Amino acid sequence: MTREEQWNAYLSAYADYEKSLLQIKDWATAFATAGAALGTSPLRFSFDGLRLALPTEATTGRGAVSVDAKDWTMPKSVMEELQRLHSAGQTLWRLWGTMAAQSRAGLEPPPEDAKVQNQQ
Repeated sequence: MTREEQWNAYLSAYADYEKSLLQIKDWATAFATAGAALGTSPLRFSFDGLRLALPTEATTGRGAVSVDAKDWTMPKSVMEELQRLHSAGQTLWRLWGTMAAQSRAGLEPPPEDAKVQNQQ
């Protein structure tokens, strides 16, 4: 593999890793918002984008909190994205390990927390 091919493969893997990490963080924010609202003011919480109606004051009144229903995903979707994140992290470290030190110059190393070993 040429240096350019190594760089392209590594940068592509890094982009995949960051994309999955961003998705996980977006879900975490939505989950935290929903959890806090449900825990403190459940009668002022709603999901947007569903065909279920709540009283107007619950969705528009003072202290009302809503979360886009598409951000509230099922555990299977979260696990699938976590699988992609782990896979991308392993690919980053594998590619990093195959590159000579001079080929790594100018590249950001993989995140340390992406260095998770397979436990299977």
